[in-house]
Amino acid sequence: MLYQLCYRSRQAQEMDWPTLSSIIGVAQDRNLQDDISGLLLWSEPQFLQVLEGPRDSVSNCFMRIARDARHSRIELLCMRAVASRLFPDWRMRAVRHMNLHAADRAHLLRKYGSLDGSEDGPVAIPEDENLALALLLDFMHLARGLPGGDEVSTPP
Repeated sequence: MLYQLCYRSRQAQEMDWPTLSSIIGVAQDRNLQDDISGLLLWSEPQFLQVLEGPRDSVSNCFMRIARDARHSRIELLCMRAVASRLFPDWRMRAVRHMNLHAADRAHLLRKYGSLDGSEDGPVAIPEDENLALALLLDFMHLARGLPGGDEVSTPP
């Protein structure tokens, strides 16, 4: 049976895109072994991630994340059985809100709000699990429109 876990957190320390890309590279290798797929949204200083796969694999992955000193204020939004994956082809992708086109960022800011109240600030990560998953799906679809197809784990 497949499980889906979604959480949000904050950066506990400064981070740049090359560092995050390196972390994602390691996660992709591990997730391939553990049959996990998912998406990580980085809207500085916030993270929103969904993990999908076998229950034990997803739980163990989340426990590693929870122990990682680079995260703070980790909040589990959902852990549930699902019939299918939302991100079946992505062993783990990272999407940075600033990588999206300006018009797409503006659309997401109108839809979800800004963390800092500005017109071009980081997109606010919703507390509601359904809105959080909708935000991830919005990012997935908008990212696929970027050059390079669905691969957005590259610097802006």
